[in-house]
Amino acid sequence: MKAFYPIPLFPTVSVTGARCALNCPYCAATLLHGMPQAPTPRLLDMLLSSLEASGARGVQISGGFDRRGKLPLDGFYNVISRHSGRLYTIAHQFLVNREEAERLAEAGVKRVDYPLTLDRRVLALRGLKASPRSVEESFYALAEAGAEPVPHILVGELAGRPSGEEEALRFAAEAGADLIVVIALTPLKGAPMRAEAPPSRVMELLRLARKLAPGEVALGCMRPPAVRKNVDPLAVKEGLIDRIVAPSPHAAPDAERYGACCSVDSGSLERFRLDRSSPR
Repeated sequence: MKAFYPIPLFPTVSVTGARCALNCPYCAATLLHGMPQAPTPRLLDMLLSSLEASGARGVQISGGFDRRGKLPLDGFYNVISRHSGRLYTIAHQFLVNREEAERLAEAGVKRVDYPLTLDRRVLALRGLKASPRSVEESFYALAEAGAEPVPHILVGELAGRPSGEEEALRFAAEAGADLIVVIALTPLKGAPMRAEAPPSRVMELLRLARKLAPGEVALGCMRPPAVRKNVDPLAVKEGLIDRIVAPSPHAAPDAERYGACCSVDSGSLERFRLDRSSPR
């Protein structure tokens, strides 16, 4: 079992400030307010240099998506490239074409946190006119370019109700994803959607993920208190997960500990290992 603690060694930064064109009802850009913000290439360059100087080992490049479902990175690729040799770089990205996928890989982005859904209702809820086919094509474009997509499947995105998660899991498994991350709808202060994913539903999806996944399964950072309390220890006990972010107390006392995002590839984990005395 591996436990992940991204802060402070692997922060997430926003290249759009606090702005998101989609404003999905479960988030409404509230998550962006808590991120270090660098909405221009110069500010990102300064921020990444500061993170390196402070001892950070990696970074996730994130922010708000535009109306096409893209993190707008034009102008930022050169800055990312200058720092990706020293900072293990992950990007939060969704609907890209082949050229955009290749530019990510060429800039040194190792992995892409990919908010996978094939449910038309969810795509509409996110304010997108995209089709499930375009989601699949973007996933494969990233994989073929070498910016490996890590599917993140949000349980209960439709106000806590089933949201096509099984279909997403099956696609991720058939696509050969070496890591599938399950996260759970969580009420966020300032966002209009107040529902949350039921723990029983999260367990159901974890059991299916364990059955289907060709590689590892992770319980990711977004999950409400009820899921942390009821799912964390049970998922560990049943052997449903290989990775967990900031596990609830006593859920995984013997886990190997890493100061990183849980999406880091297995071959790179050793550089992020924490000793037992490291602060969480």
